[in-house]
Amino acid sequence: MNNPDRKNLPRLKKSWHHPLAQSVGGRRSVAINTQEHDAYHHAFGHQPPCIALRRLLYAAVKNNGYSMMIDPATKLCDVLTPTHWKDVYREDAFARNQIRTDERGRTEAALAVYHLLRYLDTERAEITYAIGRLAGLKEVHGMRSAMDFFRASDPLTAMNQMVKEQVGRSGKRRYKWVDPMMESVRIEVERLTENREVERQTLARREKMIGLLTMQNGRIAKYQTSATSSLREHADILAKLGDRGKIDMSQCD
Repeated sequence: MNNPDRKNLPRLKKSWHHPLAQSVGGRRSVAINTQEHDAYHHAFGHQPPCIALRRLLYAAVKNNGYSMMIDPATKLCDVLTPTHWKDVYREDAFARNQIRTDERGRTEAALAVYHLLRYLDTERAEITYAIGRLAGLKEVHGMRSAMDFFRASDPLTAMNQMVKEQVGRSGKRRYKWVDPMMESVRIEVERLTENREVERQTLARREKMIGLLTMQNGRIAKYQTSATSSLREHADILAKLGDRGKIDMSQCD
């Protein structure tokens, strides 16, 4: 899909966008232009905003020339990767945590964890690619389509636009892509990416960045461990879905 000129899209046709997808338990939605909605999901899939932003951050790490500075990179990792990934979002961002023991409730819970594990697998791969680039390997990041969506020349610009773009009339404006995110988190990401400071790579800076990325890889691994434990509890539900051929590999919004 070609990235549309988002400034000249028809205004009448709109659809409901879930910045935090229903597939991971999100509940808040924003009405945006349907064509823009489709283009966003083509570029980002249905990964949670925090994961999309972190992946753009990793994409800003380069070996040669100018790269993301270590201090703002460290702060961005900290604010976007708390002890529990849901701590990035407001309480009303998720469906109420009512324990449902019926098959439908358990199926929704199992698939939410399944999708989250897929997103985290992709993220850890992007961390590995970033480390590889710092080691002089020709690893590429998978966020080019995301940068194209925002018509951004670099990943930090895309991050900044992602947390700032709004929709709606004056007084009732909402953030298109990060609406469920805590305002304190959103503001900090905006601040840290506003000037998009970079520095020329040196041996010492590469070593520090590899250390940061290695630590970040461990943080995401903890998310995976927690999600894997949860998924194990739903093994019987997933087995039944597989028997009926009903696991949809395309992520639902």
